[in-house]
Amino acid sequence: MSRRILELLLLGIVCAAYPMAKAMASIGPPGADSEGIAVDPNDPNTVYLASYGGGVAKTTDGGASWSEANSGITNRSIWAVAIDPADSNTVYAGGAGGIYRSTDGGQQWTRASGPSSINALSIDIPGGNAIYGASLGGGVFKSTDGVTWAAVNNGLTNRNVWSLTVDPSTADTVYAATNGGGIFKTVDGGANWTDSSTGLTNRAVFVVGVSPLDPNLVYAGTSSSIFKSTDGGASWSAANQGLPSGPFGFAIAFDPNTGTAYLGIIGGLYKSIDGGAWVRTDSGLAHSFIYAMAVFPSDSNVLYAATGGGVYASVDAGGSWSEINTGLAHLFVSFMSVGPQGSGDVYVISYRGGIAQSQDSGATWAPAVQGISWPFASTVTASPSDPNIVYAGTTSGAYRSVDRGASWSPANTGLTNRTVAAFAVSASDPSTVYLGTGSGTGSGIYKSTNRAVSWVRASNGLTNTTIRAIAADPGAPDTVYAGTASGVFKTVDAGDNWVEVSQGLTSRAVNSLTIDPQTFSTLYAGTSGGVFKSADGGDSWSPANNGLTSLGVRALAIDYTVPSTLYVGTAGGVFKSDDGGDSWSPVNQGLTNRDVAYVVVDSVDPQTIFAGTRGNSAFASHDGGQTWN
Repeated sequence: MSRRILELLLLGIVCAAYPMAKAMASIGPPGADSEGIAVDPNDPNTVYLASYGGGVAKTTDGGASWSEANSGITNRSIWAVAIDPADSNTVYAGGAGGIYRSTDGGQQWTRASGPSSINALSIDIPGGNAIYGASLGGGVFKSTDGVTWAAVNNGLTNRNVWSLTVDPSTADTVYAATNGGGIFKTVDGGANWTDSSTGLTNRAVFVVGVSPLDPNLVYAGTSSSIFKSTDGGASWSAANQGLPSGPFGFAIAFDPNTGTAYLGIIGGLYKSIDGGAWVRTDSGLAHSFIYAMAVFPSDSNVLYAATGGGVYASVDAGGSWSEINTGLAHLFVSFMSVGPQGSGDVYVISYRGGIAQSQDSGATWAPAVQGISWPFASTVTASPSDPNIVYAGTTSGAYRSVDRGASWSPANTGLTNRTVAAFAVSASDPSTVYLGTGSGTGSGIYKSTNRAVSWVRASNGLTNTTIRAIAADPGAPDTVYAGTASGVFKTVDAGDNWVEVSQGLTSRAVNSLTIDPQTFSTLYAGTSGGVFKSADGGDSWSPANNGLTSLGVRALAIDYTVPSTLYVGTAGGVFKSDDGGDSWSPVNQGLTNRDVAYVVVDSVDPQTIFAGTRGNSAFASHDGGQTWN
């Protein structure tokens, strides 16, 4: 039974760090940038997961293993999945490519006619005859056969609909959560909508949940508060007792047997058993951004939580949780880095799953998020002299670890802009760290001389302060390069003054900067228009794109033992140069997802290359990119 399988998982068959299964070609990290989850009402062991960039995954053994379920899905940015309660072989998936329908349990999908993009799905109770889809900008769509769809927006004055919820006791009653417009309600199957937002002080609503035992009890999650209605949405009041300040509510689920409400916010998972105060119930839940939840209708103790880092299961009504991501490799990678030479450390950042770390060159992985309160990580860099000292950036601040990523502490003293985009650590003085931020007030370069205990802005001369990459010259401690949205800047006085060095750089949106580890005056810039090379410390640049058929270079890596060997990651896969960028060849054999966001060279074996993909985690090559597992 499903509960027995999950109990075995909790007892140790699946643990926080484990080898990646071969069900999907990626080496890991295991997990997914989850968007939605659905449980077969007739078989609680069968679960479908929607993920950003990875499409649909399916388990038939209660999460002990997962497999791809994407045949026929042409756009794998899937944001919602729903099962027809009258026929569990009929499944719907909605995303950036519209609505897909399967009539054979996800083996094959067909795109339905209708909206071009769907971010949420909700199906009538058994006995009903409708399925609803939500679209940001397009409002609500409805189908009675799952094949043809029509807009049903009469009275819906805000059509930026985040999610839809069908009242489980009345098929024609549906709630629409909108971004900025509050909540709308229909009692006639979408023919007419009325504003149902009285009492909402925040109208950026992301989710609505209706009690299956009392349809008058409704919860709503917004960007700063949870609200409750006891009159079917006619009026609302704040319901934040027991929650941290300003809760961002993103997921609500009810136990159909007991009426217990479960709430996922950015920061954890809570439950209320009596419609009153919330109690935290997420022990073991490493990833704190909860996107969707499901309660098994046949056993109130068994729950699933779909998070930004993957799927978790509980067999004790949320008292404790275990990660169940074996075979699931649906992370949307946005950044990768390696530790100092010889460490074997590899860091992967996914879109909303935070940081994962391997200390054995990708053989096993574990979350590295303890102490990071905001899930949207952007960059991570280890000290070149000490693998225990690691710096991480998020869209809300900087963090430092002194225990090799096991735990993190905020490191924001002196930062007036906390949208951290890049780090560089001085090779000659590892206490000196440079930090680059995104745009906005106080953006630019910051410098610390005490390992990120405090920062001082060091942006004099920067005419563009939207920083995308930083590289510290290992041979000249005061020389640092910064890649921006409009070119490269250089300082020779440790950040006191910067000058632009972009002559010949015809594509100036710089995504990556790399310095030759043996000839420090040689630099490479990866840009939206390809690779550029400088042989004179940035004074002049020339394109180096011969053979590079995909010019949007997202990341660039160099072999530290043979620096004429380079790798780039692009939307068309990985390309390699053996002659310092004079020519390039694609090296993608076995790389089943070629939408590559990042590429790095292993710190132990330079023949081992890692490629982070958008939707299928990371791949590894152990022969310099010739083949990928």
